[in-house]
Amino acid sequence: MAEKAINADLKELHGLLVSQMSALVDRLDEASTTDEVRKIQNEITELNHRVTVVGSLLFTEQTARIAKAMGKVRDAKTDVKATTKKIQDITKFLKSMSSFLTLVDKVIDTAKLIS
Repeated sequence: MAEKAINADLKELHGLLVSQMSALVDRLDEASTTDEVRKIQNEITELNHRVTVVGSLLFTEQTARIAKAMGKVRDAKTDVKATTKKIQDITKFLKSMSSFLTLVDKVIDTAKLIS
């Protein structure tokens, strides 16, 4: 039986999610209220879950559908990184994360259907 290769898009997504999670951990020190800390921690939990799921899908076949869905994640990456860098408006940050995670979930769902 031939060994499967790691899916490059999913490997990139996995790294992006780990990086975003790390950036949020770093931002915890700058939160000004307990409520902000909890909200950031909730997003860390959401990211961690997806890191685990994507990790389990790394050997999924490379397809145009996954690549297309991943392209949308790449496009959204800049916005989520910018709102994470300066979490001045927690609502704006949460909306950005929610939109980003919706795109991530589309990649995950596409990969789950293929694997």
